[in-house]
Amino acid sequence: MNNDKQPNDAPTQPKMAGSGFTDSDFSELQQDMRSAQITAWIQENQQKLVAGVVAFLVLLVGASLLIERNKGQKESISSLYQQAVETREDDKRKAMLEVVVREHGDSVQAAFAGMELARLDAANGEQHLRTVLDNGKITDEIKWQATLDLAELLLGKGDKVGAAALLAEEMGKAYEQPRQALLAQSAASDEEKKRHLLAAHAAESNDGELKASIERELSAMGVAIPAEPAAKPAE
Repeated sequence: MNNDKQPNDAPTQPKMAGSGFTDSDFSELQQDMRSAQITAWIQENQQKLVAGVVAFLVLLVGASLLIERNKGQKESISSLYQQAVETREDDKRKAMLEVVVREHGDSVQAAFAGMELARLDAANGEQHLRTVLDNGKITDEIKWQATLDLAELLLGKGDKVGAAALLAEEMGKAYEQPRQALLAQSAASDEEKKRHLLAAHAAESNDGELKASIERELSAMGVAIPAEPAAKPAE
């Protein structure tokens, strides 16, 4: 009798008693637990959630209405200003421009309306132009033009000191020639006037008549007209 033990196949590892879960089953269980927690949290806080959604929707609708209202208001101001400048009768134009300034005083159109009113209503021109300069919405270009207009008006009244104070700050290139020309008119001495006239002559020119006037004044003072700088050759 052969008592040698024959090798057996490798035994299969038995499953642990009471365990039927695989990795996939455990993952699904975790997901179910998380879903249950989320559901419970939603049920507990649903009133807050609903209130938050409602608040968001109200805010969204309010913002949309505000944008539409501002857009409509801007179109209304532009339309009113356009009607005013196209009106040929000065009295009607003045009345319409006054409405633009009174009801839409912080708009760019109100600034233009104020500058036009300074021309139509010369007796109150200074007040109109100062109102324009107080407008926080105006661009530098509008500010510079209103400043030039007001300085010219003050010079017409003999207020050289007030005009010079307004013109003390430098302006953009396109406005420097008229600024220097007005400073020449407000100068306290011939030497100061000459200096400003020469600066005006050297500045960028967009007004042939003004430049010719500057040259005439320089000639009357016995000052030689500076030669124009040579044009740069085309590249």
